[in-house]
Amino acid sequence: MATESQEIAEVVSSWLHYKSLTGLRDLFNEASMAAPIAEYLAVSYGKEVRSELAHPVLAKKKGKGRPAQIDFVHEKRSVGSWHTAYECKFQTSDYYKIVWDICRLVVLSQAENIGRPKRKLVYAAKLDAKNDLLGNSFRPGDGPLQGYFDGILPRSEEEQGTSATFTLTDLHDKKLKAFRMFARDHQVGLPSRLKIELSGYSRVGGFVCCVWTIQAAQGSVLKSHEELVH
Repeated sequence: MATESQEIAEVVSSWLHYKSLTGLRDLFNEASMAAPIAEYLAVSYGKEVRSELAHPVLAKKKGKGRPAQIDFVHEKRSVGSWHTAYECKFQTSDYYKIVWDICRLVVLSQAENIGRPKRKLVYAAKLDAKNDLLGNSFRPGDGPLQGYFDGILPRSEEEQGTSATFTLTDLHDKKLKAFRMFARDHQVGLPSRLKIELSGYSRVGGFVCCVWTIQAAQGSVLKSHEELVH
């Protein structure tokens, strides 16, 4: 029996492929993948699903723009807590944007009165045969190219069900900087170690959807942005 994460991956990739056949491919954006996710969650959990809920930690912080939100939440209304929080990203390979969604999810462990929800990042993209998913890289000095997401996000079909566990301060500074900036700008601590599992993967007609389950790794402690240094 397929897990929720796998079903979401299949629903999103199939829906994007179907819609691309109707001529809508060039109009896709992040809102496009919200529709199949919302339908899936509504059918599965009914009125326990809410969208664009205020982030219980970050919405209280002062900052520019609108208060931070969580894309979807499956609530346990009978006990007043959350079962699962979902963030969504479409097409972008921007390292900072994806890392900040990871951080938005992981700091939910610092919220009060929501329990300890599962945290999932749903990512979808159109992928041609010449490119790897989230394959953008940088060259550290005179060394070989290093993938921004290597060691952070498992992202191939062969890696489904596997996890990346890493210590933030072990990352190259180009990678660590995104986590440090999030902690600084939002005035929050981040777990020193993260565990990210590829819990769902599907590819249909060139559209790929990954679902990652995110949590602090065992033995992790909160670190401020001043402490997130090599």
